[in-house]
Parts: sequence; structure tokens; C-alpha cells
Amino acid sequence: MASRSSKLTAVAAAFLLVFYWRCFDIWFYQDDFGWLHLAPVRSIQELVHSFFFAKAHGSVRVLSTNAYFMLFGSVFGLNPLPFHLAVFGAATGVLLLIPAVVRRLGASDWGGFAAQVVWLGNSCVAVSLCWISIFNQTMCLFLLLAAFACLMRYSETGGRRWLALQWAAFILGFGALEVNVVYPALALGWAWWFARPLCRKIAPMFAVSAAYAAVQFLLSPPESSGPYALVMGWHIFGTVWKYVEMAAGPIRLAHFLGLPKGLALASTLLMVGAAVWAVWRKRKAGWLAAAWFLLPLMPYLPLRDHVMDYYLTVPAAGLAMLAGLAWSRAGALTVALYLAFHLPAAWMTVSWHRERSHRARDVVEAVVEIHRNRPQQAILLTGVDTATFEAAIADLAFELYGIKNVRLAPGAERTIRDAGGLAPLYVMPLDKALAEVEAGRAAVYDISGPRVRNVTALSLRLWKAGSFP
Repeated sequence: MASRSSKLTAVAAAFLLVFYWRCFDIWFYQDDFGWLHLAPVRSIQELVHSFFFAKAHGSVRVLSTNAYFMLFGSVFGLNPLPFHLAVFGAATGVLLLIPAVVRRLGASDWGGFAAQVVWLGNSCVAVSLCWISIFNQTMCLFLLLAAFACLMRYSETGGRRWLALQWAAFILGFGALEVNVVYPALALGWAWWFARPLCRKIAPMFAVSAAYAAVQFLLSPPESSGPYALVMGWHIFGTVWKYVEMAAGPIRLAHFLGLPKGLALASTLLMVGAAVWAVWRKRKAGWLAAAWFLLPLMPYLPLRDHVMDYYLTVPAAGLAMLAGLAWSRAGALTVALYLAFHLPAAWMTVSWHRERSHRARDVVEAVVEIHRNRPQQAILLTGVDTATFEAAIADLAFELYGIKNVRLAPGAERTIRDAGGLAPLYVMPLDKALAEVEAGRAAVYDISGPRVRNVTALSLRLWKAGSFP
């Protein structure tokens, strides 16, 4: 007969599917297209390049990004479902491991269930469940928890295979996300407070993390400008507070519903106060939960201009552990309030990403259809807003279909305000556009509405008059 903890885990898994089922209807968009260009590979040289290709601020995420997109892209093509199934598989692994960890820290079965729901219900975690490119966050958390759970099992049983499995999960974690470097500190914190003789077993892991960090900085020196520039200073405390606000929940709900800032701030302070009280009351276990929140945030804090909600996917596990450890009647009320803030925001987060992906799909499919009917004719797009440019055009989605003659029409960049200022690079120069259109080698299409319109004749008249659509 199944134990109560197993039944509660089954309920949590059902919650994952019922609440986040719309993620399976999310198509590719934005960075997804950039990574999909890694597949297929046609030679050993391409394989090596694609396997170790760095994109996100110089980081090489061999397993969670490069291998993920190469393998799934080669086998399944432009079918997002298998990608989403991999994400949900990692999330299910997290649901299995979180209660195993918090119960060993003193939580009840119901506390383990509370930890599962608190992690799943976080609206920042929702981003990593619906955006395929953020698989690295969920995979990293799964491997961190797997290593941590194996360390706990080694402490209980003395079985060396658990120590070996911990090392395996730890090493694999570097292929998921650079945040993995903090694992030795998390493991040492637990060992120092609960199993001090194991500290010597953990010490070598610090050398591995240090070596990994050194290689990363050697191969990819920090950027001096742009969103990924590392900026040290007092602003880091402000960055910490931004993440605390997002993790607490009220500010996330206020973002979607336009709640008064004063109400959001007061509610945030209430949630933070409850968390601090829980940490103080649970002592060592509470401090460890706080470490699980703060330490995985540390690699992101110098990124002053790149504060992202999905960076809380791993730290949210610390909040989940704290909720599980502090489970009681009063704790249940706090969890209920937390979910009241986060669940509506999580639902709207999925809706936003779903709509963004559908917009990308509609534009890509329209261009593919145009190209199928006129394969020799260049396609110039106008009526492009910032969201559409970032979701479908900036990462060359059309080239995945072998279409390389798509450009922005002259003047189309005026309605685009992308952060990187890339839009002008995609524009066909006016003199060339005039020549191509007059020769019948190009046509202009307006994609601003639900239906794509051929506006070639209108565009040609306006260009000759010195104006733009």
C-alpha cells in the first residue's frame, strides 16, 4: 500500500499537470530559435562546435542547452512537445526530491507536500516551466537536490555508492547551469550543522567549483557593457531586494493587476517578516533553508541590468523548504496567503508566454506559406512591433525552414524598440528595396494584424514619395 508521502507526491504531480497543462501548447519563441540552429549537425567539427557553443553571456551549458537542443531538434524537429516533456520530467524529479530533503530536516509528510506546492506555485518558477530555453534552471535544481539527497543518504547509511552518486550529480550540474558552483557551500552548511564529520568529504568539491569558475572566466572574460556586464557595488543590496520582492509574491500580482504600490510593499513586508520568523524559529534547519534561497542567487547579483524572474527557480526551493519546515496551522495560513499572491500571477505568466509563442508561430507560418508560393521572391516585413521582432525575427526563425531572404522593409525598424538595438541590422536598404520590388524580386507584407497583407504597391508609392508605411 502506498505511503502517505507517496500519495501526497502524486497529488503534487497532478497539480503540476492540471495547473500548467497550457505549457504543452506553447510554441518556440525568442532564444529558442537561436538554440535550434545548433541542429542538425553534419560533421564531427559541427558536433564539437555545437556541443560547446557559448551564447548566454559566455556560459557553456552542455547538457541543459546545447545537448538538449541538438538532440531534441535533430530527432523531433520543430515540435515543441518533446521539449516540454523534458522540462516536466525535471520538474517531477524536483517534486520527488524536495520532500525527501525536508523530511530529513525534520518536516512532516504534510510539510513535504507544502514544500512541493510552494515551489510549484511560485510565479517565477512558472517561467521556467513554460519557456523551453529556461530548461537549464529546472535541470540545475533537480541535480542540486539529487546531490544533496545522496549526501543525506550517505550520512544515514554509510554506503559509498551514495557518495559516488552525489559526486556524479554534482559534476553533471556544471553541464546544466553555472549556479551549480554553490553546491559545496550548501552541502557544507548541512554537514556543519547536522553531520560535522562529513565536512572533510565535502572540502574537495570547493576545489572543483573554483576550477570551473576559473575556466569560465578564462574562456569567457566578463563583459564590460550590456545587460550581462558584471557590476560590483552597493547596488547589489538593491538587487537582492528586487529578488526578495519577486519571490514573496505581491509585486508579481501587482505587475499583472495594477495593484497600488503601497499595498504591494506592505504585503511583501508581511511575507518577508513571516519568512524571517520561520527561519529564526527553526534555527539550524531554517538557516539552511535561507542558504538555499540566498546562495543560488549570488552568481546573479552582479548582473545589475539583467534581473530576471526565472533566476528564482532554484532559490524558490529554499522558500519551499522553509514552508515545509514551518508547517503548522499558522504556517498553513502563511502558505495560503503566499499562494493567493503567486497562483494568479503564475496563471497569467503562462498566458503571457503562450500568447507570445503563438504570435511567433503565426508569423513564422505565414512567412513559410508566402515562401512556398513564391520561393524566388524576397520577403520584406512591415508592421512589426517590438514583441514580434524579439519573439520571431531577431533569432532568425525563418532560416530553420531554409528561408534566408526575409528582411525588414525600410522604415519598419521605427516601430521596434528592442533592448539590443538590433532591428536596423535586419532592414533592407531603401535603394536596394526599391530596385528589388520594381524588378519583382521582392514583395512587402504587413504583419501587424491577424491576417498578413501584401502591401507592395502601397509601400513602393510611399518610398518614392520619401515616406514610409
